[in-house]
Amino acid sequence: MPGLSKAVAMGLMAGLLSSCAWIEIADVERQRNQGTAFDRGLYSGYLQLAKNEYDEVDLADEHRFANRARAAAAGNSPEPEQISARSLSAAQADELGAARGRLMQAFADGGREAAPADAAAAQVAFDCWMQEAEENDAADAAVCAQDFQDALGRVQTALIPPPEPEPPALPAASTVLFDFDSDVLTDEARAVLDAAAAAWEGAEAKWLVIAGYADTSGSPDYNMALSERRAEAAALYLLTQGFPARHVSIRTFGEDDLAVSTPDNTAEDANRRVVISFER
Repeated sequence: MPGLSKAVAMGLMAGLLSSCAWIEIADVERQRNQGTAFDRGLYSGYLQLAKNEYDEVDLADEHRFANRARAAAAGNSPEPEQISARSLSAAQADELGAARGRLMQAFADGGREAAPADAAAAQVAFDCWMQEAEENDAADAAVCAQDFQDALGRVQTALIPPPEPEPPALPAASTVLFDFDSDVLTDEARAVLDAAAAAWEGAEAKWLVIAGYADTSGSPDYNMALSERRAEAAALYLLTQGFPARHVSIRTFGEDDLAVSTPDNTAEDANRRVVISFER
């Protein structure tokens, strides 16, 4: 009879504890969630863990996870469990310690904000892994560990900055032609320069390059000076139209780099020019 009474008493106590645990879970379910998206993810994840442990009659861990769900719902998101919170072997502590370090680094890098749902899933899976490792349940620990790795991988992917967009292609170069031995801009030349200035606005270019050239008629020194006057005439026109001087680059080539190859002392319309191009 004394043995029976003790068994009955233990059964009544177990039933009472189980009833209290379920009341605790129901109370957490009724709690108003006041946290961030990350907190809400922790809340739902920890609440599910509490239910799982209740079903397994692990009332200590049910209580632990229910308290974590309650804290998250209040906006007081708990950190992942410390390694010292569980009785682990040295090997388990090393593996889980390294995993926790990766998780905390992702959080420090902004993972909670970049991918709140996945960050919460990673933390919940980590605590699940800790709990199953303490119980030496290798199969369930492996499931939680894989869930952790998958969720953490998604967080780390979310933290990779998007590639910088490619700048638009630079506009094609344009050419202004000059009369023989002249640095005077024609109406057609001014129209070409106006179009180049307009194209520069949307090109995301740093420089509008104005390169002056001459044909081979005359001495090389004279033609170098003439090509410089042509480039300066084009630049001066653009500046008077409001183009920013700090983005103009003037270059002169004289008889070098002919558009049409000719012998020396040969007049050639295509070589009497200014070429406008764009550089970043």
